[in-house]
Amino acid sequence: MASQLICLVRHGETLHGPVALFAHGHIFRVLVARWLGLPVAAGAHFLLDTATLSVLGYYRDIPTVKRWNAPLSPASFRRTLRKRPAAATATKERVS
Repeated sequence: MASQLICLVRHGETLHGPVALFAHGHIFRVLVARWLGLPVAAGAHFLLDTATLSVLGYYRDIPTVKRWNAPLSPASFRRTLRKRPAAATATKERVS
């Protein structure tokens, strides 16, 4: 499963603009662990509630967690996307 998630992320990096993913929380816990270069088992440390917003991105080409387990509201989603530098918009930002 982890290798399939990495393939999905690599494909997403070729797209222009933000990418939204919807899945079960366990999938995202594995995804964030692998995003940060951690082993799959480290995903157990990233708890997720139902219907929350998490945003993965980059800081100086280093994979980061910009937002994790945030309550989902359209306003918070727009604020998160608006704070991105223009150069990051096309290739660096991923929404999970």
